[in-house]
Amino acid sequence: MFEYTKLILFTSCLLIGQLRAQTDCGTCGNACCTMEFQVDQKSEDLTNLMKDNLMKGGQDGNYRFIKFLNLTNQERPSGVRYIIQAGHLGKSSNASLQFLIASNYSLTSTVRGFSISTLAKDLCDSGKNYMLMMDFVKNLAVDFKYKSLFGCSKTF
Repeated sequence: MFEYTKLILFTSCLLIGQLRAQTDCGTCGNACCTMEFQVDQKSEDLTNLMKDNLMKGGQDGNYRFIKFLNLTNQERPSGVRYIIQAGHLGKSSNASLQFLIASNYSLTSTVRGFSISTLAKDLCDSGKNYMLMMDFVKNLAVDFKYKSLFGCSKTF
């Protein structure tokens, strides 16, 4: 039992350390995080999965689907094919999220995710914007790689 307790404590300390490393204190006027995900799935399939997940509230029931744009009939140099706007209404913090989904002209997609806290009290967010996006993408149960681009400073 003692070894199990030590493992839980160690895991909790690692998670707290990771969140502190991802803390943003007003990069975007309030706490924010921009990340890029390389996902092993076609952009159309991934977009539908993301929309469905948001409409069901995400893994914690607090995500909200707001708007969807289909840009597949427009030629974009960036390759962006879809835009999804969402929100997260938590018990102690709220955030606005936006996802750009681009096709890599193969079986993979690039997702650029942005999250910004909408309450002034979240100026230093303890990594919440980072975790909102990571938790959302992990819950999609797809293979992905990621990097932090702006706001949430450190990549693991």
